[in-house]
Amino acid sequence: MTTALATTYTPRFASPEFIELAKDQRIACAVHYEGAIVRAASGTLTLRDPANVSVLAAVAVSVAGDGSSYYDLTAASVPATYSPSQRWLADWTITFTDGQVHTFRREVHLIRRRLYPVVTQGDLTRRHWDLQRLVPTA
Repeated sequence: MTTALATTYTPRFASPEFIELAKDQRIACAVHYEGAIVRAASGTLTLRDPANVSVLAAVAVSVAGDGSSYYDLTAASVPATYSPSQRWLADWTITFTDGQVHTFRREVHLIRRRLYPVVTQGDLTRRHWDLQRLVPTA
């Protein structure tokens, strides 16, 4: 028996998207089907602010070598005049090679500066050696 998530298009959103103010950056949407990334044929991205005003309205996205969709956001798209907020939304409307079209909505946090993790997986397994058995091997 297969699960519903294994037989439907499922975006890989582990957390909200973090967009830094006034910085060029890439945002992406990888979609899985039957356990693997499925290739997008084309798509659009709409980015909305907390007042539901489109900052980017159905702009064309690119397709990466692995099949995921991405958009190169320019610093001018989200200038420093915006206030940081956790209430932005990104709508990815993706057309797949089989002709199906799906829209995936993702929460976006507009931030001043990105925080980077100070602890790595290696740090944790050196400190707690028994965690290594829980980490999948490549």
